[in-house]
Amino acid sequence: MRKLIVLAIIGALLWGGYWVLAKQGLETALDQGTADARADGWVVDYAERSLRGFPSRLDTSFTDLTIVSPSGEVTWRAPFLQVLALSYRPNHLIAVWPQEQTLRVPAGQFALSTDDMRASAVFRPDSSVALDRANIAIEGARLKQPDGGVLAAQAMRGAIRQINDDAHQHEIAIELTGLALRPEWLAAWGIAPEAPDALALLRVTADLRFAAPLDRTGVATGLPPVTDTQITAVQITWGDMVLDLGGAMTVGPDGIPRGEAVMRATGWQRFLELMPMLPDDRARLILALNAVADPDGTVEIPFTARDDQIFAAGLPIGPAPRLVRPR
Repeated sequence: MRKLIVLAIIGALLWGGYWVLAKQGLETALDQGTADARADGWVVDYAERSLRGFPSRLDTSFTDLTIVSPSGEVTWRAPFLQVLALSYRPNHLIAVWPQEQTLRVPAGQFALSTDDMRASAVFRPDSSVALDRANIAIEGARLKQPDGGVLAAQAMRGAIRQINDDAHQHEIAIELTGLALRPEWLAAWGIAPEAPDALALLRVTADLRFAAPLDRTGVATGLPPVTDTQITAVQITWGDMVLDLGGAMTVGPDGIPRGEAVMRATGWQRFLELMPMLPDDRARLILALNAVADPDGTVEIPFTARDDQIFAAGLPIGPAPRLVRPR
């Protein structure tokens, strides 16, 4: 028994020493990172920084945090930010944001309110510190825009993971539920005012290739640009209508989509009734879709994006949208 007690005491002392060393190493890294950012022109100010969690955690907290970009055009402020980690798994981080934060950009000031906002990230445990996977979850998001309007969603989810064991290549997924549609948007689109005022679901999955790896060296000067985007799936639920788009749409540096996809739609009849169309045109389109619909009313329409145009079932329907700003 005496030997067990001695071993337990030695183990506790060794673990305590490990925690102290880990804490000191993290504090040194935070000091150096802050100094490097400030040397690069960033403003990083906070009222207090604390590091707690003995014996099994390394939890860092900042209060009254302000970060300003070197150009001075972007300013983010929050009353606190927490970054949490287990002392025996320091490559797995969890971040917790406050319920109120602000972001000022050249377009104006945005105020973000959330019921809960947190994220986690797992990095490869080697010298590259490459991102392996990460996710973010936001509940009850309300973004007040410079014009006073509010963009709101019941929940937002995002995830990213490295694929093909390539730090340049990542799969992403973004999901929003209960995304409110502002009345002025519906009016601008010519949609009937009795249309549902929210998207029940918007989900997008895509594969991204970055110009540099998402690791310690690749992000040293900021997030590297995306050089290739392949949209693999889009799902939209709006009222009774459900749209599923699957295929391989590639978006190049010019922002124009190219490729082929198939859209499955249910509940589309009500959707067409709300669209800004002439009655005769609507009647002809409904007749044509009913002719190819499954017995349950589901229609499948092949889409092709080529030559800066979008084709549905082989027929041109308009110019391809520019999904991102060209570089």
